Amino acid sequence: MRQTRFASQHFVPSVRNPVRRSSAKRAVLTLMRLVIDTNVLVSALIFKDSRHIPLREAWTNKRLVPLLSISTYRELKKVLGYSMFGLDDDQIQEAISLLGPFIEWVDIDEAHITSLPKCSDRDDQKFLNVALCGRADAIISYDKAVLKLRRKSLPFSICKPDEITAQLNSFAPKVIGL
Repeated sequence: MRQTRFASQHFVPSVRNPVRRSSAKRAVLTLMRLVIDTNVLVSALIFKDSRHIPLREAWTNKRLVPLLSISTYRELKKVLGYSMFGLDDDQIQEAISLLGPFIEWVDIDEAHITSLPKCSDRDDQKFLNVALCGRADAIISYDKAVLKLRRKSLPFSICKPDEITAQLNSFAPKVIGL
């Protein structure tokens, strides 16, 4: 396994500002903020025996937040419409409804993304943009062009889905009483 920005060589979800000052006690759940590559999302959404079902269960159980932009959402809808999947419009809508309520929408700041390295596959640059502007913990992908960028110094990790799934299986969300 390649070294990520975390010392343990495994993806460890970060906690972003978990403590909110208040006189009342409350519990804070740690969430992973993830950009999920289209192919991984499609697998999690439409294949009943997919090894990516734990990702879907994690966003459904609010253990992770899927980050999408208009551009990545359009790509998802387009790919779900490919004839190889044999989905009609209602089935596409049903697949998207499994994700829709859990999406955090990310606006892309064109000035901010100029600091990012360029992906060799220009179609995948949008995932880097979402990760940066959405303050993602990681991008999940099998795409070789995206994975190649793990060597770069980035403010987020780039992981294969199996690495994240292993973390989801071993990571019990912590509830912190304040």
